Amino acid sequence: MNAITMKLRLVTGAACAIVCGLANAQTEIEEIVVTSQKREQAITDVPISISAVQEEAAEKANVTQFRYLENLSAKLSTSYNFAAQSSILSSRGISGLSGLDVVVAAYVDDVPFAIPGQPWAPNGAFFDLERIEIMNGPQGTLYGQGSMGGTVRVITNDPDASDFGGAVEAGYGAITDGESDWNVHGMINVPIVENVLAARVVYSKEELGGFLDFPNIGMGLDDGNDMDYEDVRAKLLFEPNDRLSVRFTAWENEANGLLIDYAEFPTPPGGDRRDSLSITGTDVAGFNSENGAWSLKGEYHFGAFTLTNTYSQLEAENILNSDFGGFLSLSAYDSESKSNEIRLVSNLDGPIQFVVGHYYYDGATDQQLRFSFGPFFLGTDSWTLNTEVSAFFGEVNLELFDGFVEIIAGVRRFDDDRDFRQFSDFPPIEGDATVLATEEAENFDSTNPRFNISLHPAENWMVYVNAAKGYRSGNFNAGVSQTAAASVGFPGDVSSIQPDDVFSIDIGTKFSALEGKLYGELAVFTADWDDAQQAVTFNPAVSPFIATLVNAGDLEIFGIEYAFTLRPTESLTLKLQGSYLDTEWKRLAPTLENFTILEEGGSGLGVPEHSVTASVDYQRPVTLGGRDLEFAAYADFIYQGKNSDAFGGTPLPKPSHHKFNTRFSIADPDSWEAALYVDNLTDEDQFIAISFGFIGTVPRPRTIGVSFKKYF
Repeated sequence: MNAITMKLRLVTGAACAIVCGLANAQTEIEEIVVTSQKREQAITDVPISISAVQEEAAEKANVTQFRYLENLSAKLSTSYNFAAQSSILSSRGISGLSGLDVVVAAYVDDVPFAIPGQPWAPNGAFFDLERIEIMNGPQGTLYGQGSMGGTVRVITNDPDASDFGGAVEAGYGAITDGESDWNVHGMINVPIVENVLAARVVYSKEELGGFLDFPNIGMGLDDGNDMDYEDVRAKLLFEPNDRLSVRFTAWENEANGLLIDYAEFPTPPGGDRRDSLSITGTDVAGFNSENGAWSLKGEYHFGAFTLTNTYSQLEAENILNSDFGGFLSLSAYDSESKSNEIRLVSNLDGPIQFVVGHYYYDGATDQQLRFSFGPFFLGTDSWTLNTEVSAFFGEVNLELFDGFVEIIAGVRRFDDDRDFRQFSDFPPIEGDATVLATEEAENFDSTNPRFNISLHPAENWMVYVNAAKGYRSGNFNAGVSQTAAASVGFPGDVSSIQPDDVFSIDIGTKFSALEGKLYGELAVFTADWDDAQQAVTFNPAVSPFIATLVNAGDLEIFGIEYAFTLRPTESLTLKLQGSYLDTEWKRLAPTLENFTILEEGGSGLGVPEHSVTASVDYQRPVTLGGRDLEFAAYADFIYQGKNSDAFGGTPLPKPSHHKFNTRFSIADPDSWEAALYVDNLTDEDQFIAISFGFIGTVPRPRTIGVSFKKYF
């Protein structure tokens, strides 16, 4: 019996003993209201696989950024790019590492964080939240491109025009064999016109201490992978009556630091896994990232209908400098985009409801790569990707037999005009330097249907079937990526690639039992990922950091997901979530033979077979010094199973990894809260990802910290 199995059995046994001993309690699980289907619904009434948590639960799980979302849901996995300023989201076997556009859409309030040709979600602070919604995909009808694997919505608190208030929080953490973390947060809510107009401003500053040593930088750099984040968010809400609401939101975040959490792979004999990158001369990368957005949302209630229009603009800039053994590179992109969605949502008294709308998106990304080796300049690759999207969407809900049967039918018609302009003087791997200046244009369109039928045999029991299609536009390869493929004699034309799409069928159930103290979800699904886009490193020996995008073939996915919440007493809540995934390449592009480890009958890349999250949350009132306070103790366990990636023709194992976290707090709920937390309680240091064949990501060491929050 391995250590993980023993730990799981101990946790499960303890939980069962507690549950059995407290089975006679009379407390129901609190229900969360979500707006994932463009209307307010109790999460138990939404006939799809969806998770949602409110701010208190996110704080206990230390989910402070997108990169920590897998702490909340085993259905979602997160990676981070070459620098930690942004995250890559994956779900249901659809890997976010597969291409140049996102597969799990990320929203902050009503702003879609979409950068043409970049698969990132931002890492802004999650302070002062209302809730987080995680919808499994495809979500191609209501959310469109970028949501093949699902959609994540981070919803922040709106201003309150009835009362002045605010909060400040400060935290400090001591990292085992590393530096220290610290953070400060603040929020102020100001009514400008009572019950009509209010403003809310939020500020966050966080510094993550370093713990990796860079022995070959100058005289040596200890704890060199420190990072800092800064966020500002402001909202203005105008509600002159019960019908009209206008909300303006602006937010900006900035991140700076060195290469995140990368250590040498494999670990040298007798070496420390957290001694970073000692294998070559001056291995280091530094980054700076800035994201800014604003949105204007207007909503008018006509009685039986609600008309909503949301306009947003996003700007994103990123610079990454790296030096790996004398191979120098500069990667920079600058992106601007705007979007507008208008929709009409019904609120009829009868059995029929509907949503209809139009979505428009116009975005451009300018990117530049510069390469040199020591004093020798190798070349420049620069390109611009423009995309203009227009989509009409609609869904109709029909209730039959007094709500026993509900049918949902929807469709989204999607049209994307893309053009790609590039200049490259990067030489081929062999031969003289060439200059490549090209312009390409493509139109990509798709019709994405959705059909859902749910049965409600009892008030607390639902069974549903959901069939949906997701879609991602085609894309283009820069000159340096085309050169990498040509250098090994790859026979295919990789100047542009075709779209890929996913069609999924879910069969699921949701139920509550034990007089509302137990809530459960179970879903079984299959998905066909056709013409799947994959990034392939064709020549790792010469160009280890250059990948080429290809249509690899067709991947078949089978999965099982489960989630259970048990609240046997008012004080105790137990949660368990998990997923099982089985993937298989049913067809592989013939041109890829001998160029990659992918093979027909093999598994997909970057997909853990098993994922589990479990948590215990205990809270109860206590009296200290005559004051009525609230004590809370929280612990969670996160596990992701092993999987693999590829580096050219070389398989890269990604070992299974797990982590325990815990948090204790004492609070006067209306005044203050003091907390003690331990992240990575057992100080696990196993690799959680392998990149480029010689570096791997390790988890942050055990961190013991304290925080204090004051409300006013």
